[in-house]
Amino acid sequence: MSGSNLAPGSSQRTAASADAVMKGHGFYNEHSRPQQKADSLGLPLLERAVGEMTVPQGAEPATVADLGAAQGRNSLEPMRLALEKMRRRTAVSTPIVVVHTDLPQNDFGSLFALVERSPESYLRGVENAFALAAGKSFYERIFPDGFLSLGWTAISVHWLSKVPCSIPDHVYAQRAGQRVRKAYAEQASEDWRRFLGHRARELRPGGELIVVAVTTDDTGSTGGESLMDLTNEPLLAMVDAGFIRPEEYGRMNMPAYHRTMEEFTEPLRSGTLTEDLTLKEATKAKFSDQLWPEYEQRRDASTFAGSYTEFMRAFTEAPLFAGLDADRTPADRERLANEYFERMRSLIEANPERARWDWQVALLRVAKKRASVSIY
Repeated sequence: MSGSNLAPGSSQRTAASADAVMKGHGFYNEHSRPQQKADSLGLPLLERAVGEMTVPQGAEPATVADLGAAQGRNSLEPMRLALEKMRRRTAVSTPIVVVHTDLPQNDFGSLFALVERSPESYLRGVENAFALAAGKSFYERIFPDGFLSLGWTAISVHWLSKVPCSIPDHVYAQRAGQRVRKAYAEQASEDWRRFLGHRARELRPGGELIVVAVTTDDTGSTGGESLMDLTNEPLLAMVDAGFIRPEEYGRMNMPAYHRTMEEFTEPLRSGTLTEDLTLKEATKAKFSDQLWPEYEQRRDASTFAGSYTEFMRAFTEAPLFAGLDADRTPADRERLANEYFERMRSLIEANPERARWDWQVALLRVAKKRASVSIY
């Protein structure tokens, strides 16, 4: 996803996106198994999209955008499927280009090391295929008009382009009062419309976009409210202990919002956004906690707490600790982060059930309308 951080002390921070919010040096790759499993729910939609979309022939390249790529591990399977299916619809002479997009501060080094070296890389077994990157938010224009054949984004669009307001006494807007939730919902709506509007211009006629995203149930619950509270409690304790300054805590907001299915589909169904896009599929799937079965089998609370803490650290450390004051040294930041996650680990070990999060996942397939053909 997209964004960058404003200087500490600013009243409003720009959010790190799907990429910049991830802990670097390949850490996210190693501790994002739940996201990878959730991504796989979108593979059937991806296969149908590749089978029906317009595919260039001849020397013109077919371009695939991996929007919010992070460090790449979770992109390998969908990109490999897309390229293998696309190659069956094109001659080898047609280049296929994958462009991984994320913020400039994303760990692109880990991404390209994986794409080049992994036996699961989509570059293996598909001729005339190329891997590129674009360091830019997907809430901005990234590609020229009509450039993309296919877009893919998974477990990314819940990140916002910026933090619209502070969250009193919490780090998640969906655990805050009505005023805060309304501000975040409005920011999420603006971001989503911007995301779709840019893709409407970038996709070629007949091109398609697949979105896999965390959503809510019919009551507006994410299912992860207990985990959100568990994310907040160690910070409150560290403020009470004098480790974190109250003004720092005030800036420790997760730049995230989980849209309802209605919020996802309304701009596409109403025609208020663009007449160029059509919603071909919109379904919701239940997705059970991927770390919980191992705990149920072994009843090893310590190991479960360690695994869950690393999963959480992979995507919460950067946005939360961006709120620290500018006078904090790198050693201070590392010490405080280690203290925070050790406290989180202890809370999970004491009550593993609090960390369990059974997701609701939105699966969207969007197409750009084909150009009309006049017959004279």
